[in-house]
Amino acid sequence: MKKTYILIAVLASFSAASFAQNTPAPAATPAANAPKAQTQEVKKEVKKIETVIGNITAVNTEKNEITLAVKKDKSEKTFAVDQKEIAKLKAGQEVKLKLVDGKVESIKEMVKHEMKHQKQEKKAEMKKENPGEKK
Repeated sequence: MKKTYILIAVLASFSAASFAQNTPAPAATPAANAPKAQTQEVKKEVKKIETVIGNITAVNTEKNEITLAVKKDKSEKTFAVDQKEIAKLKAGQEVKLKLVDGKVESIKEMVKHEMKHQKQEKKAEMKKENPGEKK
């Protein structure tokens, strides 16, 4: 009987010790909250990436700017471009601009597939030559 009382007393002391460890930590000091505030600020600095497609209406080499007739909203916008890039551009080209926070990051010329145009021209010529024939 003595052994059971001792066993119960030992188990009770171990269980009390384990409950004491599960208590929450005291409230954190403001210094401990500072890293969280910094990570929130970093998350707010997300870069806005936008793509714009349109035709170049004017190239200003003095100011390193191009004027683009945007297809999406049918407006004209002016963008500052690197001196290396502006040498490659001409008025009338269709381009795709990648903007990061409103600044031009890359410029790609939109290439039209000539095979489709050639096929359409051939079909039109065939119809003109043989208007009565059907395939």
